[in-house]
Amino acid sequence: MAETPVWLEEAESLYQTQEYVVNVTSFARGNVEIEVLDREVIPNLDGRLKILLVGAGIGQDDILCCLMPYRIAAHLEGKGIDYEMTIVDLNPKVIEDLRTREELFVAGWHFGLTEEDNLLEEWNKYLADTGQTGEIIHERREGLVFLDYIEERVYEPHITPESYLEEGVFCARVPASFTRGLEEGRVTLIHSDIADPGLELPEDYFDFTSCYEVLYQCSQSGQMLAMMAMALSLNERGVAVVSDRKSFSAFERLMQQNGGWCGEVELVQLGLSANQIGERDSLFLLRKPS
Repeated sequence: MAETPVWLEEAESLYQTQEYVVNVTSFARGNVEIEVLDREVIPNLDGRLKILLVGAGIGQDDILCCLMPYRIAAHLEGKGIDYEMTIVDLNPKVIEDLRTREELFVAGWHFGLTEEDNLLEEWNKYLADTGQTGEIIHERREGLVFLDYIEERVYEPHITPESYLEEGVFCARVPASFTRGLEEGRVTLIHSDIADPGLELPEDYFDFTSCYEVLYQCSQSGQMLAMMAMALSLNERGVAVVSDRKSFSAFERLMQQNGGWCGEVELVQLGLSANQIGERDSLFLLRKPS
C-alpha cells in the first residue's frame, strides 16, 4: 500500500465494548484454514511458515476451550512443517487459555451428531498428526471448564456437567509443537484488537492470515483499520481468509457485493485483490496482486 487511503483518516471506532466480543468456536474451526494452507500457501513456501490468526475463539456450545490454533498446529506438525504463529485476540480469557492449556476437550455428542456434522474423522486426524491416542473421560479434570449455563443448570435440569461426563468428553494433549513454540518464542500471543491503531505487527511478513468471524463484530471504521493492518502485514506471496457473515448488530457488511463498504477501489488502495471462496460464511481470499 503506497499511502494511507483518505477514508482511513477518520477511522477510529473499534469493537463497541469488551462484553460485545463473541468467541464461538468448534472443532470444525480450522478446516477452512487447513484447506487454504494446503492449496495456496504450502506449495509455494520458502522457509518457515509465518501465520497470523485474528480471533481464536474459546466457547463451544458447552465447554470453554480454544481449538482452532491447535487444529492448524497439529496439521503442520503432521506434515513436518516449521512454523511461527501470531495470535491476536481482544479477549484476555482467550490469551490466557492459549498460554496455559495442556489438554483440549470436546464433548462427545459433537462427534456423529449427524452425518454432515461428523467431526470424528477430523479428531482422528488430529490424534494421528500429533502422535497420540487420546481418551474419552467420564470424570472432571483440570482444564475442563463447562459454560456457566451448564454448571448452573439454567435451561434444563438434566443438562449438567455430569450428563456430559456420563456420555464422555474427548480429551487430547495440545500439540507439542505449539507448546515448544510458546517456550521458544515462535508462538506469540497478543491481547489486542486487530483494529487498534497502536497494534504493531511486522510489515510484509506473514504468509497466511485468518480473520474468521471477527470483522462482523466491528463498526465500519473498525473494519477499515483491521483491513489495513492485515494488508500491511501480509507478504507479497501471502494470502488471507476473511469471513463476511451478516451481523446480528446494526453494523454494515464488509464487502461491497454484500452491501458493505469494501469494493474494487478500496481493495486497490489496500494493495489487495479478493475472490469469494465460500458461500455459507461469505468467505473471501485476499492476496497482493502479482
